[in-house]
Amino acid sequence: MNTLPFLRNLILLLTENLLFLQCVSAQTTILAVRASNGIIIASDSLQKVIIPSTGVGVPEKSVRQSVCKIYQFGNIFYATSGSLLSNPKTGFIGDKVIAKAFQKDKDIADNVDRFGNELQDPLKEAIENVKIEYPDYFEQNIFNHEPVQLLIAGIENGVPILMTRGFKVASSLGEPVRIEINKQGCKEPTCQQDHPFYIALGKHDALDRYVDNNPNIWSPGITDDAVRRLVEVEIADKPEDVGPPVDILFVGINQMQWIQKKPGCPAKHYGVAD
Repeated sequence: MNTLPFLRNLILLLTENLLFLQCVSAQTTILAVRASNGIIIASDSLQKVIIPSTGVGVPEKSVRQSVCKIYQFGNIFYATSGSLLSNPKTGFIGDKVIAKAFQKDKDIADNVDRFGNELQDPLKEAIENVKIEYPDYFEQNIFNHEPVQLLIAGIENGVPILMTRGFKVASSLGEPVRIEINKQGCKEPTCQQDHPFYIALGKHDALDRYVDNNPNIWSPGITDDAVRRLVEVEIADKPEDVGPPVDILFVGINQMQWIQKKPGCPAKHYGVAD
């Protein structure tokens, strides 16, 4: 993957903005579908480095880059989405919190809960900083939204486990930042009966409509073509926030297999946590 164009554009932005807040935003599309024999995870590839507007008449700037979004840590596979995945002004980096929170000798639920506890304070500090210095970005992209979302999947005791956590700013504009954790998941053998269970993070309005209008999409079962199609529907609907190519990973009870991946993503893609 050629990163020179991205680096060149980023250097230009840094030169023009010596004092700035660099927000890593992945208002992305991440889709995971759970069946009895495993989980398919798919994601787009667009990530934006954003320099928020500093006032009236000063436009927001951004650099688009293609990145790998599905990571592995031991027996856990995860992906993140959101409008504030890092804030260098406060030292907040979501991946570093994951690296600190995840432990290989703990089960998936324990790691998810530990991540939620470890994330609270640094995320609050990062959000407060944006709220004060870049109120427009805060109100448009963070307030009443989930600036950090986490999807975690894996196999434990022969059971596919799929969980998400969304960290939403639930306080009013005049209050100190308060974070509410939204939880979703399917971690019991009986949580899914005769149809697949799917979760989407980031941008997913268009793919949700597609599923509603095409109820037979999962018949006769989950296919990589169906999952790919759903992410591509979102890419077509919101090209400013979601972009190709689509990466697809199958996490099965007996194997892990990349179905489709960018050349820049290794066969075994380990994140900073490993």
